[in-house]
Amino acid sequence: MTTPLLLQRPLREQAAGLRNGTLSATKLAEAANEAHRTRGTYDNAYLTWQGEAALAFAQATDAVIACGGDSGPLMG
Repeated sequence: MTTPLLLQRPLREQAAGLRNGTLSATKLAEAANEAHRTRGTYDNAYLTWQGEAALAFAQATDAVIACGGDSGPLMG
């Protein structure tokens, strides 16, 4: 069981990628959902998993970024 390469990048690189347009929050959420599908039971890290909600928030974040918005370091 491997973690998607996208999720192995340091958080600072993920944040920079979101802001410079080389990465999307949607792609990160999709990678996280895939990782949970393949490892969720094995890792047992979450009481509940809200993958669809995470994807919806990621799409909203991408829309904000596309309009030039930035809500700070935890955005994305």
